[in-house]
Amino acid sequence: FTAAKSPVPRGEGRRRILLAEGDATARNILWRMFTRTNYSVDCAESGLEAVAMCENGAYDLVLMDVHLPGLEGFDAARSIRQGERERGFYIPIVVMSGHSFEDVEQGFLAACMDAYIPKPVDFKRILLVIGQILGQEPGVATLAGENGLEEGAKPAWGPALAAGTGANSCLWH
Repeated sequence: FTAAKSPVPRGEGRRRILLAEGDATARNILWRMFTRTNYSVDCAESGLEAVAMCENGAYDLVLMDVHLPGLEGFDAARSIRQGERERGFYIPIVVMSGHSFEDVEQGFLAACMDAYIPKPVDFKRILLVIGQILGQEPGVATLAGENGLEEGAKPAWGPALAAGTGANSCLWH
């Protein structure tokens, strides 16, 4: 399965997300879940493909697995950040990993990523984190037919972002 482009027409104000996931099954499941939201989602199967797709800055956010074929997620994120410096735009990057944050913290900080989501992923958590990063009102990024996230749900911010040393400070200082 390859979903390079979203089949859902992009309406005005629709936020674009790049899903970089190397596992075809996980990519298919996440892509199908995103089709039930108000986001337009394109998929990359490898780190190299994700970097190439980000070159024009058309994405509002990248949701990236740590383990990608060709170019690992952290290396791909660093390449995206380098391109941003050269072109002058910024794309938030959220990392997904089956490892604990402590296990990926060094790569997370070095790649200047914005947030961490543990695997197996909780799709409601993904929507909450994306909505908060993109500055959307609560409930905007919910699944069709649902009335929001469970009470008390918290985003999975890494200490880097919470401490003000996340991607924004890595990129623009």
